[in-house]
Parts: sequence; C-alpha cells; structure tokens
Amino acid sequence: MSGTHGRSFADLEIYQLYESLSDRLWDIVESWDYRYQKRIGDQMLDAVDSIGANIAESIGRGHVRDGCRFLFFSRGSLHETEHWIRVAKRRRLIPDEALKELRDDFVILAKKLNAFIRKQRPPDAGGTRVKEEEEEYGFLAFAERRSFRNNRPHNPRRRAKTKSQELRAKS
Repeated sequence: MSGTHGRSFADLEIYQLYESLSDRLWDIVESWDYRYQKRIGDQMLDAVDSIGANIAESIGRGHVRDGCRFLFFSRGSLHETEHWIRVAKRRRLIPDEALKELRDDFVILAKKLNAFIRKQRPPDAGGTRVKEEEEEYGFLAFAERRSFRNNRPHNPRRRAKTKSQELRAKS
C-alpha cells in the first residue's frame, strides 16, 4: 500500500499498538477460570487478533482500495474487541486498574488506525468517511452518546438538513 514505503507490517506503529493490546488481553484472560476463557476469552482474543491479521493483510494487498478495505475490517474487529471487554467488565472478570490501561491502549489504537486509514485512502475514494466524533472513543463509558447539535442522542443515519430545507422550515 502507499505510505508504507516497503516496510513490513510489523514495523507499523498501529501493528505494534495492536500487539500491546493483544498481549495485555492475553495476560488477563489467562488468569480466568476455564469456563470464562472458553465463553468470553476465546471470542475476545479472536477479535483482537483479527485486528492485527487485517492490518497485515492490508499491507500485502496489491491495490490501495483493497488494502483499505482490510483496514476497515481491522477497525470493525477493534469495536468487536471493545464489545467483549464490556461483557467481561459487566461480569467482573477484569479488574478496574487493568480496565484503565486497556482503555488507554484502545483509544490510542483507534485514533492511530483511523489516521492510518485516512492516509492510505486514495483522494478519489469517496464513499465511507473515516472521520469520527471525539465521543466515539468513549470506551466503556456507558454514557449515552450525544451529537454536537441540539444535544440529541447520536444518530449516524440522520442526514443534516441543507440550507434550503432549514429556510423552508422557518417560513
């Protein structure tokens, strides 16, 4: 992919951040009882390892658009990992101090992965936007997300009104 300049995926900062998050989760899951390891831990570790696998596969793709597609898969796996961490938190399997460290790793990786996707995408890509609101990184906050407009609950499918629609509504 462009921007990697012949480097290996293992040299990328986002891959190294993934490794840190993955190792931290491995250490946590390893301390659980067998039944929790099988029910929650295996799914969590599969999700986190999918982040790294998709980063590696994106670099090996011959076309930029195809590589970016795998980076989007990686971002999806990052959110799946967040889901399993939330499940483990609700079931009191992850101590609070470990949760804070996971949150820090997660937020940094999410921001860096989005920046890497923006950098890799061709200028004429169009389609799916990568920009996310800062609130999207409210990892394990359990707070209701709010949009910046009118303090309404965040709805990504809601289209913004055009100027002409706003003028018609006022008259």
